[in-house]
Amino acid sequence: MFSERKRLIYSFIYPTLLVLVLWIVKLFEYVYDTSFANFGIYPQTIKGLAGILFAPFLHGDFDHLLSNSFPLLVLGAALFYFFRQKAFTILAVLWMGTGIWVWISARESYHIGASGIVYGLAGFLVFVGVFTKNRALAALSLVIIFFYGGMIWGIFPTERGISWESHLGGALTGVIYALWYARSEKSEHKIVKNKELWEDEFSTPDISDTNIKEINYEFLENDSESDR
Repeated sequence: MFSERKRLIYSFIYPTLLVLVLWIVKLFEYVYDTSFANFGIYPQTIKGLAGILFAPFLHGDFDHLLSNSFPLLVLGAALFYFFRQKAFTILAVLWMGTGIWVWISARESYHIGASGIVYGLAGFLVFVGVFTKNRALAALSLVIIFFYGGMIWGIFPTERGISWESHLGGALTGVIYALWYARSEKSEHKIVKNKELWEDEFSTPDISDTNIKEINYEFLENDSESDR
């Protein structure tokens, strides 16, 4: 059982490692004066499929990387704090779902960056608190809205050179998966509750050695009386 302090520290480990990898990739590009942008998502092409996996590791410049690093760290830590056992599954769904959305529907251009995952995390964490009616998650939702409420404008094509399709795809993936997750948890809870009720109703009686002896004694006593 994790203490709160250990749980909080643990929740930052994997998001920190992810952000560290992003910086290592960008520093490698900078030092060797190269670019891996062609490994990004290029919609509706075979070569662009690889970008579904690799695009979040790539950024246009350090400003782009910096703008994604802090929210990815904070939202990622929130994910691992509240969903420790299922965090990797949730992250994988948001990662792949956003990438597939971009590959199917985005403009003809290379789409790179982790902003789609940031929007996916924000969408999931905000709405899963609403759908599950969990007080702690609902409070987290309010905090996210307060600090990152301005992110909503990122889903519209308001700025040239920004992959708003990634933002929109991430947000939609997060909201849809939050709804599915809430329903799944509710269904699982209902199954467990019904199982417990069924076990209570059809549980076998407690027949200990003492009870068996008492039953046998009563039976023998009644039987001897009937013989008389």
